[in-house]
Amino acid sequence: MTTKRMARMLAWIEANPYEVYGDYRDAVSDEQAQMVIAGEFDKFWESWCEVEFNASDYAYWADWEQEFADEFGLEDWDSVSETIKQVCYENRVTDRSGLLSTCLNNWRGHVCARLLHSNGDAIEFPSPYEHDDNARRARFLAMFCGIHGDSEATYDGTYLTALGRVDLEQILDEGKAPEFVTLEAGKCFTIGHEPYNGSGTCANDQYKGKRRTFRAEFFVDGQRGYGVDSIFGLTGQCWQYDLHHSAENPEALAKAEAAAIEFASTYESSRPDLYEVRT
Repeated sequence: MTTKRMARMLAWIEANPYEVYGDYRDAVSDEQAQMVIAGEFDKFWESWCEVEFNASDYAYWADWEQEFADEFGLEDWDSVSETIKQVCYENRVTDRSGLLSTCLNNWRGHVCARLLHSNGDAIEFPSPYEHDDNARRARFLAMFCGIHGDSEATYDGTYLTALGRVDLEQILDEGKAPEFVTLEAGKCFTIGHEPYNGSGTCANDQYKGKRRTFRAEFFVDGQRGYGVDSIFGLTGQCWQYDLHHSAENPEALAKAEAAAIEFASTYESSRPDLYEVRT
């Protein structure tokens, strides 16, 4: 066999990897989803490698082998010499990106976004005990979250939590854990979640505040103490909305971009000589 023909074969093998796909039943586990959401990407890839290797063990190479034979004018794979078969075995690869995308998008887990103040402290409901912060907590919930009336919790440490879904593939592509969530009235459910004793307040309540971006701590429901579902037994409707998450504050980015544009415009108008056409 000529060196030129062998080079063609190697080029074809490289350009035609065996593609491993998942089906509608394949999805990442809740534990793997939590790794992605928490930004533990190295830990996730280590876990995902086991999935990929297991999937590769069940690869069906017959179609690939026939395509190879057709490409090089052979009747079938049995017509391929043992030498060329060995070259194929040593150089052929699998493309598992389709499997990853399928498993990420098939995951239907529930995600909680614990809302935080700008300083990183969790937004809490008023305590059932005497507490200096009770009035401030109630006022904040009314002014910024649209929660009015008696919002006293059963236990201290009851945190305002948004419920919904996230795009795991987006998070993995960006390589950054989400840190902000944007809420809009009528497009998200919020709840008072107390994960340590399995309690809470304000169950099944739609967010009623103005469109606002909060710093948030994201986690898969049930991965941090008692889950919302295990406490309240909510219907799927409470989790139906996508949580508009981002790694950076979109409002701050928009303001910074507007300020940059304004500065550039002001600078250009103050220095017209910089933009004169000289001949």
